[in-house]
Amino acid sequence: MLSSADPHPIPEAELAYRVAAQIAPLSVSGSLRSLLGYTADDFLFYVVSLAGRIHAKEGDLTEAMLSPGVSGGERVANLCLCHAGGRIR
Repeated sequence: MLSSADPHPIPEAELAYRVAAQIAPLSVSGSLRSLLGYTADDFLFYVVSLAGRIHAKEGDLTEAMLSPGVSGGERVANLCLCHAGGRIR
């Protein structure tokens, strides 16, 4: 019988933030260490900032998503993030 499990799964992570006067992490889950080289606690305890890891080409989207002045509810986006070693993921 063949296994349906992917032998080379793509690491994924989900980061949830509250956008207010200060951007505050709410939850972090997934394969952060393998994907970005940081732990969930690094994001939750401000060792590393989400905005500091977002690739420059995502600047307009980042500004729109993380600006406290933008009204609306939940915002979801797939962003290119920089690994601790500098590579884009």
